[in-house]
Amino acid sequence: MEKLLYFRAGHAVVRKIRASARVCVFLAGTFFASCAEPVIAPAYRVSFPEPPAVWTDSLGPPSWELLWADGRGILRSACYPAGAEPRIELAQGLAAPLLARPFWPSVVSAGGKAGGHLQSGLMKSAGAIFPFDADGDSVRLSWEGGVSAEFYLALAKARLAGKAGTAGGASSAAKRRPELFNWPRFRALLGSGGVSEELREDPWLADWEAVAAKTIESGWNSSRIRAAEREPFAVIIPADGPWFGASPFAPARSWKAGDRAELPAREIPELFLSPSGYLKYTKSDYVWHKWGE
Repeated sequence: MEKLLYFRAGHAVVRKIRASARVCVFLAGTFFASCAEPVIAPAYRVSFPEPPAVWTDSLGPPSWELLWADGRGILRSACYPAGAEPRIELAQGLAAPLLARPFWPSVVSAGGKAGGHLQSGLMKSAGAIFPFDADGDSVRLSWEGGVSAEFYLALAKARLAGKAGTAGGASSAAKRRPELFNWPRFRALLGSGGVSEELREDPWLADWEAVAAKTIESGWNSSRIRAAEREPFAVIIPADGPWFGASPFAPARSWKAGDRAELPAREIPELFLSPSGYLKYTKSDYVWHKWGE
């Protein structure tokens, strides 16, 4: 079931929409649709970005789970193989995100099929904000656009939570709509001196859900965009590299089996991956997942 927020004469009405049998739909955020007469939405060709070479060399080419708002403003999700360029209908009139989450139904490393898999949502997203990233009837997704698109969803979730809160919080949330956010300015900020060099190199180091919650609560403030606090967590590396994180911007590491490495850790689980498997870790524990086991 999917919760969608429609605006009718200035009042919000939450509706539950049953997922289509052919298209998986799930709660990933809040989308907005007009209750005026429906407009036939044009179809757009979507291009997925090139994955980092270390990903494809270690795991093979990814498949993609694509999420978007269709011509009626309903959140849709569908899965596509590597190399696909799907054509989809997109909601018109307001800014809306497209997200592409890479996943591997079977991991293919240098030694052939390893028999493992990596589900959608573990690696960081590519994406776009429509219509700003559209060119004619095409939308080219990018890794930079994935940060904007996931932040859009984080704002939508925080807004929905805020509207269900106290009177003051609900009033603030009602005024701060992610579809009216200045997305071109936000994208420019992430590539400027307005954020630290660390975040310019890898914007996924920020805690975007925390930034979104503060933005809905008290308005936009770019000073909140800073790297989330992490602590070094020592691990004995279980297999030869290269090793790489879930972010497409993170540099690869050349650790060998038996090396001692200090991983940047939080309470939230994070990943480091290799051609042999991946480490899932927090600041207090880790688990080694070997492909095919």
